[in-house]
Amino acid sequence: MGSQMPKLIFVFFLCLWASNAKAQSENGADLLRIYDSGGPEVQKITEMGLTNFQEGLAWANIFLEKSRHENPFYCAPANLALTGQQIINILRRAIKEQPYLGKTPFRLATFMALQTTFPCPGK
Repeated sequence: MGSQMPKLIFVFFLCLWASNAKAQSENGADLLRIYDSGGPEVQKITEMGLTNFQEGLAWANIFLEKSRHENPFYCAPANLALTGQQIINILRRAIKEQPYLGKTPFRLATFMALQTTFPCPGK
């Protein structure tokens, strides 16, 4: 088994990379379709992924404001903690209002939906 371990690790990381590449190619409409047609487990995983993405953007906003003294990407209320389901609803509404977002990679579409939902004053 010892000589097989490096190969197994390589295959494991190759599978992770391939699944991430596939996820990167999904657009906003694909994500909503998968979410709507998936069972509770698929929905929970999708919601967790979007929540993690949004939390990363929130930390980037803090960095922009505190460290670089720049405007944040979007201006959500300070104490707001979005759930995955709320982010799905934000994305769904944005695609309905701006259909081109349905063909946009889902992370970019989510980012743009958050900017539309939580615009910053003066922008």
